Amino acid sequence: MDAPEGDVPMVAVVEAAETDLATGAAPVHAQTPLGVALQRAITEGPSLAVARAREAVSVAAVTEAEGAWRPSIRAGVDAGVSTASDPSLVPVLRLSQQIFDGGVSEKEAAAARVRVAQAQAETRSQLARRALAAIRAWEELYLARGLLTIAAEADARNQRFSDQIALRLRAGVGRNADMLRVASRRAEAAALLASAQGRVRAAETRIIELFDVPLDPAPLPLAPPPVAGIDRNPALIALEAQERAARRARDAVMASRMPSVFLDVTARAPQNSDASVGAGLRLGYDFGTDGQRSAALASAEAQVAQAVADRELTARDLTRALADARDRSATLAAELGAARNAAETSAAALADAEAQFAGGRVDILDLLELGRDVERTAARAQELASEARIAGYVVLYLTGELLEVFGICAEGCPA
Repeated sequence: MDAPEGDVPMVAVVEAAETDLATGAAPVHAQTPLGVALQRAITEGPSLAVARAREAVSVAAVTEAEGAWRPSIRAGVDAGVSTASDPSLVPVLRLSQQIFDGGVSEKEAAAARVRVAQAQAETRSQLARRALAAIRAWEELYLARGLLTIAAEADARNQRFSDQIALRLRAGVGRNADMLRVASRRAEAAALLASAQGRVRAAETRIIELFDVPLDPAPLPLAPPPVAGIDRNPALIALEAQERAARRARDAVMASRMPSVFLDVTARAPQNSDASVGAGLRLGYDFGTDGQRSAALASAEAQVAQAVADRELTARDLTRALADARDRSATLAAELGAARNAAETSAAALADAEAQFAGGRVDILDLLELGRDVERTAARAQELASEARIAGYVVLYLTGELLEVFGICAEGCPA
């Protein structure tokens, strides 16, 4: 079996592992405000640096695994004494080169190269999770501010109703019960307003946590349709690489049943004007270790079985999640249309009722209920619109295209 020639560079390691993380999605939102903010937050944040360090460890493991094919050189001194000669100290140089090990070293190096691919896929998966979290935080702040506007409008509307009732009371045509009803609704609206303000503050804190700077989010841009399926999801790719690495590690354990062969070259310093150089083959085989090998093989087989189970379970979960996300995205369009229609109808009914209230043809209780309907339907419409904007990006996350859409690591996350 031929030994690898020299160190394997990072690019060669990746090519050997046949890593392909790209999905073909176009970076359509790379230059949007959200895209620019995401790129800065992810590529300049600590998550990428930690992931790169993990990748570097896996690359170093490849070099270590291939160390078995590098010759070892040892310098020493042979000391001797006999009755026929004076004591002697002879410098000795020994070179040992492994030339056969049954394929153990090659399979261990192959497993290490696959773990590089696994580390890169895990990096992409980690960054995609962070990107989706940041997108959700962006949308949450936009939604929270919209809901705060609705709550503020409700509070102002109830204040207007209170002013109108006060005018009626001063004119002697109002009822104290109406003022009490408005005061009760104003207290309720004030509580909702305070809750909305707290939601905005929490969303702003989350934005700073993920983007490291305050932001003023606009609505999320429309997510493009996916071009890939779950087979390009980086988490699934990482598990597939984990399975391949486990299989190759198992093959290495099986190959360890073969003996190892070394070429040894020994050079001794000249003694009595005669230099000594010798070479020979050395055979290495451990006897009495069948129990250890059997245990190691059983452990390797168990790791393969676990890797297969993890991959199959994740594939099943991703398939179900992608189907659910697509179904939800499709139904949201109809729900959102109905919610917006309800909000428009409620607003029109309230406007008409306010006009009639001025003429004394509508009771204040009816007016307050219509105001509550306006607040409820407007909030529902905004929440559904927010969910619809997020739904498309959840699909892209599941298909592994989220990063590429925003121009983040679109070429396999190069360093």
